[in-house]
Amino acid sequence: YKEFLSNQYYVSFKYVNHFRDHLSDVLQQLQQKKLVAYTHRSLGFYEELSGSKVFLLKSATLNSGKTNYHDPNFSFTLGDSDDFDKFLSKEIIPRPEMQLALVFGLSSVLSSYIEHHTDTKTILLNACGASSTGKTTMAQFMASLWGNPKISNHGIVRTFNSTKGALLNSLEGTNGVPIILDDSTTAQNFNKTALIYEITQGEGRQRLSNYGQSTKQGLPWSGLALITSETPIVSDAETRQGI
Repeated sequence: YKEFLSNQYYVSFKYVNHFRDHLSDVLQQLQQKKLVAYTHRSLGFYEELSGSKVFLLKSATLNSGKTNYHDPNFSFTLGDSDDFDKFLSKEIIPRPEMQLALVFGLSSVLSSYIEHHTDTKTILLNACGASSTGKTTMAQFMASLWGNPKISNHGIVRTFNSTKGALLNSLEGTNGVPIILDDSTTAQNFNKTALIYEITQGEGRQRLSNYGQSTKQGLPWSGLALITSETPIVSDAETRQGI
């Protein structure tokens, strides 16, 4: 196969089915010998082909076998649960604003669940306020309930340092784990009206290929999304539209 593929041979349509069936048989043999490693890019609720649902984080067992999150550098747990409980008791529970952040961080699961019973796909929250008032700290705490709160375009707390298409693509498959976008002030070139609409719709736009054919849409997303900003994001969107 290495020789076949390295020389870029084309498979005659007469042999496509045979070639596909053979690859499928080889893959099944590797699965049985546990020589295939499965990874997942989805976080939160995931529906298998059988119709059963699982909640994916670091690892899970699906019909195909054990699967781990695709990025080995992304950590889901740091420290121990006792220290985290003490942190909650000392720093979070006594402060009403952090209590609210705790509720928002956990309610992403419920928000994703109810989308199957209503037209609501993604609930969008906007935490706005002057610089250095704790917006990012709150956002990182919400993320820490689920995984590494480090700000990164490959983590739970993302930035606007990307194109809109890349940003929306990074949301795909996130259902029940909060979607957090930090500091929309840096998103000067974004159409924020369109951004709000597309995030709450829970799926990317249907697009056409260069040949005029519909391309496959990515995985949907749902739950709760938080955007931090220095001014209300709705006001920014209205200003851009000239309202």
